[in-house]
Amino acid sequence: MNFRFFVVLFSCVVFFGFSGPALAAEDIFIGPEFYTRTDSYAILDSDDGSVLLGKNAFEARPIASLTKLMTAMVAIDHGFDFTDSMTYNSKRHYAYRNYMNLRNGDVVANRDLWAAMLVGSMNVPSRMIADSLPMSESEFIGAMNDKVVELGLHDMHFVDVSGLDDENVGSAVSVGKMMRAAMEYPRIYQTLSLKSYEFNEVVSVDRRYHHQFRHTNRLHRKKLYIPVGASKTGYLWEAGNCLAFETVLSRENRIVVTLGEDSWNRRHEDGNRLAVWWDNLSLSQKSRSEAFLIKYPNDPRVFEVVNGRKSWIPDARTFLGKGYRWDQIMTVSPNDKIKLGIRTVLQVASSVGIR
Repeated sequence: MNFRFFVVLFSCVVFFGFSGPALAAEDIFIGPEFYTRTDSYAILDSDDGSVLLGKNAFEARPIASLTKLMTAMVAIDHGFDFTDSMTYNSKRHYAYRNYMNLRNGDVVANRDLWAAMLVGSMNVPSRMIADSLPMSESEFIGAMNDKVVELGLHDMHFVDVSGLDDENVGSAVSVGKMMRAAMEYPRIYQTLSLKSYEFNEVVSVDRRYHHQFRHTNRLHRKKLYIPVGASKTGYLWEAGNCLAFETVLSRENRIVVTLGEDSWNRRHEDGNRLAVWWDNLSLSQKSRSEAFLIKYPNDPRVFEVVNGRKSWIPDARTFLGKGYRWDQIMTVSPNDKIKLGIRTVLQVASSVGIR
């Protein structure tokens, strides 16, 4: 099989999903395997953004209200005024459930809308925040996707500001990198670290001024072995329970992401279990990994990573002869890094040579 045919074949497999007979997709792990029914997880180094551990970590899936992290960054980038206020208009601002029971004509301070969006994960405030800026909501969403490109999150995309649409998607790795970027904004970091919040409306049509709510991350209300710092949650039926939080593991700053946790009653518990499990692993255990396959966007070549070494698989016969499947290939960003233990096994695209 010549190289040109192999390129065409891989292009069909990767970009059009053709893989011959239908086969059940298998979970793909980076590093040692953590037992969980959660669909996808990742642990990232907060300092350099490298991936330390993952399950289906580069698979794009709905991310629900984790979307609000991007809404917050774009709002600040475009001059969101924390000293101003907004008047609720149901035709412009309504979103599912309107948990604060706002009425047309209610006035809420922008700083309180901000906390309601990030601490209480409420949907109406995200639309009011977007509407406070001199752009349409569709233009705001466009700015969110521009920010995606700026941050190099190739598998992330947004269609609304709240996360209610299941077409707001990203991988666990992209969510971790988005969380890392968001924490560089002091106002976002400070708000995501609050355990509760309360405020009074500036004007209340129904005279129900007062609002009080706790952080939607239940881990904040428990005594845990590991510290839970800034965090953001999300939930949709299509997404399951989603969580991103910062913590300190083995004296190092880490970001933990879980997507698709299936139990509402035990929500966020897998994030805690994952962090504790990782913290208790030895360095040699953290360094273990089965072989995995990667490719880069718009590049049909596929590379295998075995024992920390990357090598190009030159043809389909070799690929199949090694027992690999097309659905095992992970598409990674050119700026992604993967570390196993203290060893960097994947740097950037330019460092991937043909061996």
